Amino acid sequence: MDDDDSGSGLDLGWGDEGDESALWLLEPATRLAICMECDYYRRWAKQCLKCKCFMPVKVRFPEKHCPIGKW
Repeated sequence: MDDDDSGSGLDLGWGDEGDESALWLLEPATRLAICMECDYYRRWAKQCLKCKCFMPVKVRFPEKHCPIGKW
């Protein structure tokens, strides 16, 4: 065990490690809001008609992108 007590050590990929802001929570929420305004978003299934992904999950992965370039 090392002496770093800056948190759990879990890196979710959003923002800088140790960043005290809620960027890692805001970015997925922003992405999902963009999806919800898109013509390809199926609200009842929370699914994109282009990539067929379940969007509440996909938006949480920083390496994933919108298939039509919206984020």
